[in-house]
Amino acid sequence: MSGLSEDRTVNQTFVAKELEDRYEIIDNVFQVRDYAVYLVMQKDHSSYYELIEVKVNQSGEVSLQLWHERISLEADQFEISKEVEKAVQAGFLKKVNL
Repeated sequence: MSGLSEDRTVNQTFVAKELEDRYEIIDNVFQVRDYAVYLVMQKDHSSYYELIEVKVNQSGEVSLQLWHERISLEADQFEISKEVEKAVQAGFLKKVNL
């Protein structure tokens, strides 16, 4: 299965399958064609949220990056949005090893 769906957007089923062993996807907080940011929670560390950036290149290869800042479970939509903006502007710093 490719990281891109037929309309060339990030395939959410593919992403869920890639992350299912370590992360629970809470929300898709940002998406444009071949790029998406997900709010996730590690299955063994459920005390905070994290952001994962998913990029899919033209050949369908998927790149996953983990933002280094943790997000409180009590964070509201505004706080999450500000963290997404900061992560996108700065670039995601840690690679997810799947």
